[in-house]
Amino acid sequence: MKIRIFLLLLMIVIFLSVFAQTAEIDSLKAKVEKATGREKIDAVNLLSKAYWGVDPSQTLKIGKETQKLASELNYKPAEAKAISNIGIGYYYMNEYEKALEYLERSLKIRRKIGRKEDIIEGLNNIGIVYGDMNEHTLALKYFLESMEIESEN
Repeated sequence: MKIRIFLLLLMIVIFLSVFAQTAEIDSLKAKVEKATGREKIDAVNLLSKAYWGVDPSQTLKIGKETQKLASELNYKPAEAKAISNIGIGYYYMNEYEKALEYLERSLKIRRKIGRKEDIIEGLNNIGIVYGDMNEHTLALKYFLESMEIESEN
């Protein structure tokens, strides 16, 4: 009896989670349709992120389109975010080498821009991938650099 109740509750939680994700994606799609210029690129980046754990192949597709648009508009922060989304898409597909390739490219752009929060996010993302690859020394290197930047005032 307890197992049935547990399974029922688990199914409800999964259903609600999927429903919430679908609602978020639908909301972002509507926002993308209404937006223009940089606002549209930012919205598409959010849409790409919404697909991370749901459909990473969509993250890749949307991320590559967004990267192209951001590059054409010379919108470097959004280009870095799009490249990062592509890397995270590959991470969710367990393609760690490709994930690192894109995350490193994103970090390079983020360093040129110089916005601390984005650099920290990039370093942490790379550290997570290295951690999942059991490359703990490299993961620690990126996490420590992230902490060092965070502690600077």
